[in-house]
Amino acid sequence: VYPELDEKETEFLRKGVGGGITYAPSKWQFKDIKHDILHIDAHQMHPTQAYMKLFPYGEGEYFIGKPPMAKRCACRIRITYDDVKLHSIISLIGCDFTTDKEIVVWDFEIPTMQKVYVNLEIEYIDGYAYNMRPLPWRKFYANNYHQRLKARAKRDDFNVLYYKLLNNSSYGKLLERSHTQVFANFINDEGIIDSQVIDKPPEEVEINAKYTYIPVGSCIPAYSRVNLIETALKFGWEKICYFDTDSIFVLKDEETMR
Repeated sequence: VYPELDEKETEFLRKGVGGGITYAPSKWQFKDIKHDILHIDAHQMHPTQAYMKLFPYGEGEYFIGKPPMAKRCACRIRITYDDVKLHSIISLIGCDFTTDKEIVVWDFEIPTMQKVYVNLEIEYIDGYAYNMRPLPWRKFYANNYHQRLKARAKRDDFNVLYYKLLNNSSYGKLLERSHTQVFANFINDEGIIDSQVIDKPPEEVEINAKYTYIPVGSCIPAYSRVNLIETALKFGWEKICYFDTDSIFVLKDEETMR
C-alpha cells in the first residue's frame, strides 16, 4: 500500500517537501510593536492533520498539464505574482514578487495560494496523481493523545512529553533520506572502544530509508500550513505579525477578538 517509490518520482516529490512556516510579514519586520498581541496556538497541529485528512497511497500516476480530478496530486507549476499578502509557500518567503518561477506543491495548497499571492498566474506543467484514503495507523495519534491526557492528570511529566514526542515526530520518519554511512565500533591502539564512520558500498546505497513514503510525509505539514494560513486570513492578513509553525501572532483588537 505504501511502496518504495522509484528514483524519478522520489526526486520530484522531494522538491515539494516543506515544514512549518516561520516568518514575519514584511510589514512587521524589524518593527517595535507597541500594541497588545493575540497569540493563537494550534494544539497538536501535525497529528491532527494525520488523524483527520485523506492521504495518498500506492505509486503515483504521472500526468502532464492540469491534475486529474478526484486524486491527490503533487503538481509542478510555473507561477507569476505581483505582491504578497501572506506567504503560504516556504520556498517563496523573501520573494515579494516573481515571474515564471517553478515550484512543486500539493493541489490542495493552490486555492490558499490564490488568496494570498496578488494577481497569481499559474501554468500547470506536470505531476503525480495518487488515490486517497485515511491513514491505517491514524488511531496511533488518538491513542497517544489520550495517554498524554491521562499522564497530565497524574502529573506524570515524563509521559506528558513522551506521548507528545511520539505524535509530533512520527511524520518525519516518512521523509527520511537513505543513510550512505554507518558507524562501526572498534578497539583502538590504546585498548579503548571507539567508533568510526564507514561509507557504504555504492551497490548498498538505497533511494530511501526503511519507512520513507514522501507523499504522506510531505502532505502532513502541507495540510498544517494551509490550516494555519486559512485561519490567519479570518483575522485579517494585514494584522498578522508573525507565524511559527503552528502559532499565529496577531494584533489584538475588538475585531480580532471577535
